[in-house]
Amino acid sequence: GEVDRRWYAVAQARLDQLRGLRWLDNGKTEGWEPSQKSDGLSAHIAELRHLADHPEEMRSPPPDLADVLARIAVAGPATTALRSLLRHFPRDADAAPGLMAAAAQVAWGIRSLVNAADVTAMLRGRYPDRDYWRLVIDHGVDGNFQAVLDEYVHVLRGWRHFVGDTDDTAMRIADDIASVLSVRTVDYRADIPRVHSGSIEFDYLNLRARYAVRFGDRQRSDDQSLERKDLIGLAFNSPFWPFVMTTTSVGQEGLDFHQYCHAVVHWNLPSNPVDLEQREGRVHRFKGHAVRKNVAQHTGEQALASSEADPWAAAFDLASKMRGDVDSEIVPYWVFNPDGRGAMIERRVPMLPMSREHQQLQRLVDGLVSYRLAFGQPRQEELVRFLGDRLSADQLARAVGALGVDLGPPPPVGEDVVESANERPPCAERSVDPTAANGA
Repeated sequence: GEVDRRWYAVAQARLDQLRGLRWLDNGKTEGWEPSQKSDGLSAHIAELRHLADHPEEMRSPPPDLADVLARIAVAGPATTALRSLLRHFPRDADAAPGLMAAAAQVAWGIRSLVNAADVTAMLRGRYPDRDYWRLVIDHGVDGNFQAVLDEYVHVLRGWRHFVGDTDDTAMRIADDIASVLSVRTVDYRADIPRVHSGSIEFDYLNLRARYAVRFGDRQRSDDQSLERKDLIGLAFNSPFWPFVMTTTSVGQEGLDFHQYCHAVVHWNLPSNPVDLEQREGRVHRFKGHAVRKNVAQHTGEQALASSEADPWAAAFDLASKMRGDVDSEIVPYWVFNPDGRGAMIERRVPMLPMSREHQQLQRLVDGLVSYRLAFGQPRQEELVRFLGDRLSADQLARAVGALGVDLGPPPPVGEDVVESANERPPCAERSVDPTAANGA
């Protein structure tokens, strides 16, 4: 008979043995507020509940029902989110109402993202002849959305120090993901100065932007401005938009940008090597993007084949076993590039041909050796300048090898402690290389 498209929803509830509907009926949806706010959603759930109990009232299922259900199982937003959370918070499916609420929170954020006008235009341009809800699922299959969320949950939990095995911890992770996915546009007003009758007057241009953040916002309170700045920073440290961050020198110290970034573009060169090191240090940190790419390349297949629930935990465990005898525990969490051909911290400096910046960059790179010798000293810039004026590059390298401080962890108990600076293991010598900040 006539095809009934409602089977796409009802079949999911039946295959799930009505767990999702029981979860809603029990009222254990704390943290997932949209279910309590939308009359339209309530009516949708009521009809789904009725048809799930009385499937005989529907007509014939669509011929592609099995294929669509398989795609939803692989890349449906809530299903994908629940699977990623279960890797870190193992639960029985019938005893996981808190995780279901967290997964629903993530899915609601994804819904907000894919309903944005720019995302809608992008996806419709890619798949012009499909229903939009199916288009979103197909995009998740094509882009391996499960792998994206698995990595993001692993990274976010460690970076934000979300410890514990409770539902509350899972919801905190979900709230962060949902907030990143739900960044909204805001209004800004630009002042356009013009000269009129010998005096300066201003015209005003109203702008809307989703990710731009300006300092000194007169139209918002300080708390609101700080909250939005923190949110945009959190969004940049995610696999979602924005993919490029432009900042003044205020972003070169004390901020983390390493989660999904390993390239720094120096629009202008700093005046001293200390600032150069600080800038590039923003993306060269614990479990940074370049490190994870290399770990995945060398251990990914074995990690997926292991019995470990979290594939990224398995990958780093395997990478740890590849550590050399003289390597410290900086490998593989800060540095990992076994064959020397993997991803590295990238330094990009746009320079005009024959400009003085070519020489300036070389002086800064050479000065990094001095900076590492002066690390932790007061007035680092002055000491770097003093050493650079009096020692050659080879002399500086020898001085760092003899006098540099090894910040690696101490050797394990039972191993011989290195007594002489000249007998330092090779891991300590790596800081001598003036290009070390540019490589993993």
